[in-house]
Amino acid sequence: MKLLFKFLKNKIFFIIIFSLLVLFFTNDFGLIDIEKTAIFTAVAIDKEDDLYKVSAQIALPEEKESKKEDKKSIISGSGNTVGNAIKNIGDVSGWFPKLSFCNLIIIGSDLKNENVVNILDYFAKSQRIQDSALVVMAEKNASDILKSASPLDSISSFAIQKIILKDSGFDKDIATVNVKTFITDYYSPSSSCYMPIVKSIPVENESMGGQKSGGGQQNEQQSKEENKTALFDATTTALFKNGLYVGEIDKDLSFSYNLLFNNVEQTVIAVNDVDDINYLLTVLKCKTKYSLSADEYGLYGKIDINAYCKISDANAPNIDNADQTEYTIPVSVKEKAQKTIKERVEMLILKAKETGCDVMKINEKLYRHNYRYYNKYKDDYLSKTNFTISVNVFN
Repeated sequence: MKLLFKFLKNKIFFIIIFSLLVLFFTNDFGLIDIEKTAIFTAVAIDKEDDLYKVSAQIALPEEKESKKEDKKSIISGSGNTVGNAIKNIGDVSGWFPKLSFCNLIIIGSDLKNENVVNILDYFAKSQRIQDSALVVMAEKNASDILKSASPLDSISSFAIQKIILKDSGFDKDIATVNVKTFITDYYSPSSSCYMPIVKSIPVENESMGGQKSGGGQQNEQQSKEENKTALFDATTTALFKNGLYVGEIDKDLSFSYNLLFNNVEQTVIAVNDVDDINYLLTVLKCKTKYSLSADEYGLYGKIDINAYCKISDANAPNIDNADQTEYTIPVSVKEKAQKTIKERVEMLILKAKETGCDVMKINEKLYRHNYRYYNKYKDDYLSKTNFTISVNVFN
């Protein structure tokens, strides 16, 4: 009896293992076959002949023989909607478009005149893309950005992510936004959004020169074309109101926005022409308080910025740049830094009033913290708000 039980037990165990192996090597337990799947690392969206053209940068699952092929792993589809265009990519390629690894969405400049949320809504609501996917606008054509070769990375979308998601210690002059934040801001009481504008900067790739020989002028011209690469700049920020493009802010105002709403520790501030000396201050810690109050007569914004800094560099012979931990920041440098920061915040407020884009999030603060006066000021809150700004720079 025991032998029979042991025999049946072993037989059942063998059948289970055999069944699992059959499932694994035939259809991957019902999962999508990776060889028939196109993994999107980035998508670029343009408008051509009243149709959306979606260009996808694809990490192909099959092994390639050369790097040159990898750089050209871009395929496009068109449709009346973004979703249809992505479906068209699958129709013409035979690959199932997989968006869960997409980290970058690039919108072409030809879409400035329409509501960009109509485009991004697909990604926000389809649940096929991660909320942390970055959103940017191209200075010109979005697909050209994906096709650009870059010395920073063999895949251009990865190179763009490097300059947008800077490590601690770099300038915080890029207003980074992901698809979730953009959509959330659009549906907020302020209905105001932003995204960085990516500009391509052509450069010559010197390291690639001289690799080809022979063939005369034709090969020389071909070599020059292949050596053309691009760096990217994203310090200019596009502003949107109700999903429509309304203006831009430069790198200084983008930094001011981050100063108010994001962490700017371990970044630097240039303070120039103080007694003919140029200084570079490193912000060790920054504490910003921004509040809004309201009464029957108006709205009052109060901004307090306390920046704790040290001198990182100065073009003066009597300053030892190797050890600045004990060096006291001169009063004149502190005053100039405070004045510079305050003026830039004031310019950001003025830009909000000019464009109607509520980058100061006044209406949102009014709705959340002063709802009693919301109906009174919701239509003209930008013009009714007066700001008091205090900036202090400490050692």
